[in-house]
Amino acid sequence: VALSGGWDNCVKVWDWKDSLAYARTLTGHTDRVEGVALDAAGGRAVTASRDCSVRVWDVLKGRQLSSIYTYDSLSCMAGAWDTGCAVVGARSGAVNFWSLDTGKKAHSLKGHVEEVTCLCLMAGAGSGEAVWVSGGADANVRVWDVRAGRTVSLMSGCERKVLALAAVDYTLWAG
Repeated sequence: VALSGGWDNCVKVWDWKDSLAYARTLTGHTDRVEGVALDAAGGRAVTASRDCSVRVWDVLKGRQLSSIYTYDSLSCMAGAWDTGCAVVGARSGAVNFWSLDTGKKAHSLKGHVEEVTCLCLMAGAGSGEAVWVSGGADANVRVWDVRAGRTVSLMSGCERKVLALAAVDYTLWAG
């Protein structure tokens, strides 16, 4: 299964086995979908939208399981299934961790002065803890200590907004 989210406020489900054939549409968001994350093992997906909501879906049955109103227009997201959280970047510049079990905010990281445009998990990065990285429209890349709620490294060499992040081992790419 593959997912896509778009400006039509919908999430499209694609059947990977049949050359990405269209399978179904998940509806419920009222503004464009800015992020999707799939838990292939469990058949669940999480989506984030500019409508200020994070939604959890049963992809196989094509139905919404839950919705969290975040009080913030969302601009990107990443799933952290092992922690039970959706990690979302907001137009306010915050990175927020929302518990998929309780629907409550677990952590909030503030530092970007414009919207957060991308997120990346650097697993471990030597400390044994998951390290999250965010890129923003403010042209900054921030590496976060989630437990302490603070930036541990700030990279400000980008000329324009950061739109993509990728990490392998101890190497981080930003563009």
